[in-house]
Amino acid sequence: MTQEKLLKRYASYNTQVQEYMQMLSDALIEKYTEIPNHFVVSLDVLAGNLVIMNKAMTSLTSGEANLVGNDHYRGEKKSTELTAFMAAQTNVMKILGIFGLTPLGKSKIKENTDAADVNKYLQSLIN
Repeated sequence: MTQEKLLKRYASYNTQVQEYMQMLSDALIEKYTEIPNHFVVSLDVLAGNLVIMNKAMTSLTSGEANLVGNDHYRGEKKSTELTAFMAAQTNVMKILGIFGLTPLGKSKIKENTDAADVNKYLQSLIN
């Protein structure tokens, strides 16, 4: 899938999520030249979690929601927005790690160096 086609999927999302998806698609294009179609499901899940994370953070930082909420039965607890933010953030980091786009995720993925080895071998035959 082309980068342009992928980014059209997120045109209705907020600006910050679009920026994140642009950066992510840039990294995938650099790595794969074209975004594999089977990545789209994971990218859609990632974008959805970024929306949740962004909305929850906006609510928390604007004062619309507090870090502490009230439960009529048990008293104080984490607010719904904080819980949503933390869950979405965890999901985002897991997905980015799977793509190898975090330092830890990148360290766990072995790069395929076969193409470079073949080129070195071919160059040694020519010289």
